[in-house]
Amino acid sequence: MVFLGASAFAFGAWRWVEAEEIEEARSNFERASVATIERLETRLQTYTQVLRAASGFQAAASGVTRKGWNEFIGKLDIPGLYPGIQAIFYSPRVAADDLPRFIAGRRVEGIASYRVLPPGARPYYQLVGYIHPETPLNLLALGYDMATQPIPRQAMDRARDLGITVMSGKTALVQEGATGQPGFLLFQPLYRGEGAPSPEQRGERHVGFVVADFRMWDFMLANSATEDNSMFELKVRDTGMPSRPESVMFDSNSGFERVSSLFAYEELLLFGGHAWHMTFNSTPRFETGIDHSRSNLILKGGIVTALLLSLLTWLLADSRANVLRRAEAMTADLRASEERFRRLSELSSDWFWEQDSEFRFIDLPRNQPVKGGLHAEQVLGLHRWDLPIHLSPQEWAAHRAVLEAHQPFRDFETRFLVRPHADR
Repeated sequence: MVFLGASAFAFGAWRWVEAEEIEEARSNFERASVATIERLETRLQTYTQVLRAASGFQAAASGVTRKGWNEFIGKLDIPGLYPGIQAIFYSPRVAADDLPRFIAGRRVEGIASYRVLPPGARPYYQLVGYIHPETPLNLLALGYDMATQPIPRQAMDRARDLGITVMSGKTALVQEGATGQPGFLLFQPLYRGEGAPSPEQRGERHVGFVVADFRMWDFMLANSATEDNSMFELKVRDTGMPSRPESVMFDSNSGFERVSSLFAYEELLLFGGHAWHMTFNSTPRFETGIDHSRSNLILKGGIVTALLLSLLTWLLADSRANVLRRAEAMTADLRASEERFRRLSELSSDWFWEQDSEFRFIDLPRNQPVKGGLHAEQVLGLHRWDLPIHLSPQEWAAHRAVLEAHQPFRDFETRFLVRPHADR
């Protein structure tokens, strides 16, 4: 019972401390998740500043040229300072009547293969005019009409009407094609004239956009890769799409079977009029690395304590039993010794007696007559001087002095007066 009680207490303490350790790990996990979201929001805000700087360059220049665009954007050191951006491009709004002249101007600047994609007659075109950096992959986007795709067009309309930087939903970048990485775009509206237009003037004064496009995987790996990544698996969904596989923009566990996790955290990342649904799940590596040293120490210490208490209880109980057994044995031996002594005294010709503190007889041989013909029942409770013994007053006084001094005596002879021939 002692072991069970102590073990139950140790187990309860272990579970309580273990729950605290798990809750501490949960807090660390959630802090790391929130920190990742905040870091992504900060980076997106930084990219917005880049777009505003480019829009300021467009507004200040008398006319945007291919050379001027590449020189200005090149000085921003996009790969070094703003990792994750695939490209920054200037997208003017071109009316159908101005399209031949616009295409000719691009070809004069050295883009001989410039053409409108997808082909077709439309009232206006929202074309990719210049792009930086001019990598072979990015050059595939030149001439693309972004207004032909519903997701970019929805974001462009919001940016134009609200006069703010707007983030698009999940889209397929022209450079990637339908099978490449999913991406998204940031649109910064451009207006003609000085000063910010009023809401009523924005449609009339709108002349185009400065746009940054992002490959989602490159963006996430460039801006969320920290030591905390070992703590969680991250999945990003576009909230503008139904919750189905097509809405997934990023999944750090892509290609692997997802197992159940101990911790999970979900939050929306809101930016530029759009939202991403962020789901964090703890990794097996993080879960197995939770510090259980305190609870394990309590469990081990509790078991050892329970064993020691059980051993101590057993030793005390065994010692008490031994003491009782010895006491019983000694009592039995004493009684046997007294019985042997009594039997020997009854067989002996000597007379053995026992007196109390006032020198009255309290024990005498019961099975033989007392000297002088008296029996024990006649003598018990009497003093020696109460018996019919012939002794002078001086002899009695001397004898009583020896008794009161509790000194041994011997050769004390008396003569009983009950019978004339009684033994002495």
